[in-house]
Amino acid sequence: MFGLGTLTKIILNSLACSTFMFAGHDTTSSALSRILHNLAVHSDVQEKLRQEIASSGILQGDVSFDDLMALPYLDAVCKETLRVSVHLESILPLEN
Repeated sequence: MFGLGTLTKIILNSLACSTFMFAGHDTTSSALSRILHNLAVHSDVQEKLRQEIASSGILQGDVSFDDLMALPYLDAVCKETLRVSVHLESILPLEN
């Protein structure tokens, strides 16, 4: 297996290269924090992600954009975390 530092590095690279964009209201560090928190809470998801990363062979060297795009579960974890953690009040303020 690999440690939390490696997983954090892979997720951070995915955030930098992934297909989703922040609308200027969130930061990479905030998203990474949310993703790592969700992985800590949901150990089954963390284990499945670890298995996907380990079986992909990307731990052997530099990680390219194409390597990250070949990890659909990593992409799904990142997108789902962002989906469930969006604060609509900060995007669409409600007026009285």
